[in-house]
Amino acid sequence: MSSGIKNIIGKELITEAPTAIFELVKNSYDADASNVTIIFENIRKIEEEEKKIEEEEEEEEEEEEEEEEEEEEEEEESRLLIIDDGDGMSYEDIKEKWLFAGYSEKKIEEDATELDFRDKITKRNRVFAGAKGIGRFSADRLGHNLILYTRTKSSGPIHRVAMDWNDFNNQNEDFEEVDVDYTSIDKIPIEHPKIKNFKKGTILEISPLDDEWDRPKLVKLRRFLQRLINPTQIPGGQNEFKITIDATEFLDEDNEFKKIRKRIKEIGLEKFINEKKENKRLEKKSHEIVNGEIKNIVFEKLKIETTQINCIVKKDKIITEIIDKGDFIFKVEEENTFKKIIDGKEKSLYDIEIHVSYLNRNAKSMFTRTMGIPPVQYGSIFLYRNGFRIQPLGDQEDDWLELESRKGQGFGRNLSRREVMGRVEVNGVQPGFKEVSSRDRGIVRTTEYNMLLDLMRTKVIKWLTRYVVEGIDWDKEEEKKVKTDEEIARDSANLISKLVGQVKDPEKNIQFNSDMLDILKKREVENFPNLIKNVKGIIPFVKPQDRKELEAKLNAIEKYGKKMTAGMLAYESDLEAKEKQILFLEKALAPDTEVMLNYTHNILACSGNIETYIKDIFKKIQNGATVKDVISILEFIGFENDKIKSLAGLVSHAEFDLQKGEIKEDIVSFIEQYVKKILPESFQRMRFKIINSDLEFIKTFKPLEISTILDNFVSNSRKARATMFKIKFEIIDGELHIFIGDNGRGIKSDIEKNIFKRGFTTTIGSGLGLNYIRTTLENMEGSIDFIGHDFENLGEGACFEVTLK
Repeated sequence: MSSGIKNIIGKELITEAPTAIFELVKNSYDADASNVTIIFENIRKIEEEEKKIEEEEEEEEEEEEEEEEEEEEEEEESRLLIIDDGDGMSYEDIKEKWLFAGYSEKKIEEDATELDFRDKITKRNRVFAGAKGIGRFSADRLGHNLILYTRTKSSGPIHRVAMDWNDFNNQNEDFEEVDVDYTSIDKIPIEHPKIKNFKKGTILEISPLDDEWDRPKLVKLRRFLQRLINPTQIPGGQNEFKITIDATEFLDEDNEFKKIRKRIKEIGLEKFINEKKENKRLEKKSHEIVNGEIKNIVFEKLKIETTQINCIVKKDKIITEIIDKGDFIFKVEEENTFKKIIDGKEKSLYDIEIHVSYLNRNAKSMFTRTMGIPPVQYGSIFLYRNGFRIQPLGDQEDDWLELESRKGQGFGRNLSRREVMGRVEVNGVQPGFKEVSSRDRGIVRTTEYNMLLDLMRTKVIKWLTRYVVEGIDWDKEEEKKVKTDEEIARDSANLISKLVGQVKDPEKNIQFNSDMLDILKKREVENFPNLIKNVKGIIPFVKPQDRKELEAKLNAIEKYGKKMTAGMLAYESDLEAKEKQILFLEKALAPDTEVMLNYTHNILACSGNIETYIKDIFKKIQNGATVKDVISILEFIGFENDKIKSLAGLVSHAEFDLQKGEIKEDIVSFIEQYVKKILPESFQRMRFKIINSDLEFIKTFKPLEISTILDNFVSNSRKARATMFKIKFEIIDGELHIFIGDNGRGIKSDIEKNIFKRGFTTTIGSGLGLNYIRTTLENMEGSIDFIGHDFENLGEGACFEVTLK
């Protein structure tokens, strides 16, 4: 075999440096390593050299160029160390296997009998990750000098093999005839803490490096390795096989980035970004940490935030379930029909797990905050074989499941790559799933692979799509009414019936969340006939132990349906509405004498304050004051005027005593009622939407202050030409967070820092509104922050966060 073969199975086959590193990491895994450390040394000098060369060219001093060249010769070469604690190699292993092109112990075991191979797996508890015997040649892609140190667990001598890949370029010389330098040593001549107590394993030392490994490239490598390892599929998880990157030249910057992440965790992302203008850039940079263990936490996070479908393929059956934001919806167990007989041999799908999540807006935001990049840049649905990813399936530009072409056939009926993320896990010995030798071209198109595509399209993607579209109605327009829990439960029950009807297996087993029936009991009287019909159609396929409970609930619903009348349903609805304290009358009525007295009292108080402020202005002007000197007094006059305007809206609707000034009530309910019943009268062309108004937050507050704040918010939105005004409530750590947004023109980035300043305005207004809001909230021990535009679907215009203790 010509020595030139090393280029064909090395550099020309593995074209990307991250892929080359990963191939070497897989070799460590196959050697039963628990830990692999990737160490970069002397890589930052490249940047320094470039700067020096630029200075020399500008100064055009030939003498300094010569001195610099001498310095470069003395400097240490860039170097990569890959250290593992695996089984190591003996002298015979090096001579007969490692130096033999194309040798693969994995391949030999795959060709052995099934029983023998299973025994091997039991002993090792791992299935080999590679099978081509070419991974070691990827070292040539990284640098031409390679030194290998290896030692077995017998604590014998350390074997050292040194070679220069350039020596293998002679086409007329046999591969096996090229000389390499072998020696047996007692101590490894490398100073590093990871090598100090080296007892067994393998160390690869590669130098000088062909690539320039700056921070962006190291971050790219880290993210690349995150996607390539599936911790849930490797026996024992990440604790059994850990990959760590060590690049101490970037450690100081990493520590600064960690401090930023800690600060963000303490005060929240939005507050951090609003502290300083440069913080937005720092937050993005803080995700670019290089050093440390590589962990893949994305899939576990997604389980809580999204709708997820899980599909387990066993030899004889397939189990499919849907989970919605952590809640079990339904599960179907059916016969595995993905089998074919070809040339007298059975081809089938088995030992496969599939987990795919629908990415809603919140899930996408969570992903970006966690990973530092949007999900579209991370990838979509990846294919793993025994814990290691097959590339490039699932990459940003790869569409191995043809989701984009299906999406183009009908908007709203199919999901695109951008809307799903997940993994397909192929476990055990699977001859039908083979990587092609070129690591960037994916997988061989076998019968098993084509059956997997069919399974993904007809069951996994199709069922997830139908639940998302028909169950939770993900594609409704923003202004339309969002489905309630009752409506989702009803449509889910109907959908389950439809999907189960498509399963041909007469012995199928079904489980579904019977709590959905409790949700529907009081809300779906008009749908009883269809609902009962659908549930009855499912019962025969439910496991016997669950059937009794389901039948009991169904009987209860039938009895309830016969008893309930339309009038009783209306009564219940009216009763529920009265459970909250009514703070505003449904319709404006003529105020009685007591209300008028309270109203007059407040008007007189405000006008008296205005009169006092005007007198103060006159005095200051007589004493030579400027406009700047009286601007603060004008601000107070504006505040009192806003109160009078709010009073005009309250006087004929308020069910509380305006004279008291303060009330102790549910402030969420107060805001909801004020927005629904008062504001539409003053802002007739504005549409209002409230989210999470069922929360309760009891607080002592001044209705006049809250109503004035709301008036100012809506007034600003109207000036920004908004037609939609939204409020969302959340309770976090005992504090009420009120998120406010609109669909107006928003706020330009160059003026964001000035919007709360007194008198600052870009419209015909006074520029006092936001300043008044902030001042009033601070007096209430609250705060307000501008949180950007289009925050969590609040609207494309300006969005604010108000926090109340």
